[in-house]
Amino acid sequence: MGGIGGLGGSGQSLGQQPTHGQGAVGGAADRAPEENLALFEYIDGFYHSRRIQKRLGHLSPTEFEDRYYAEQRAADILA
Repeated sequence: MGGIGGLGGSGQSLGQQPTHGQGAVGGAADRAPEENLALFEYIDGFYHSRRIQKRLGHLSPTEFEDRYYAEQRAADILA
C-alpha cells in the first residue's frame, strides 16, 4: 500500500526522507559513471569556459586566457 505523495510504496514511511543514493531522484549515485563524466565535461568544458567572471575583469576564462597570451606575445616581440 502506497503512502501520501508516493511515499511508502518503496518501503519508506511518511516520516522518512530519501537519502542520497537511496531513492533520491537525480543524485550522482543514481547515474551511471559515464553520465557523471558527461555532466562534468559539460560543466567544466562548456559552462565554465564561457561564464563571465568578476575576478577575471568580467571576462570568460577563455577570453581572459586569450588576452593573457596575446599580451605575452606582444611583450616578447617588444623585448
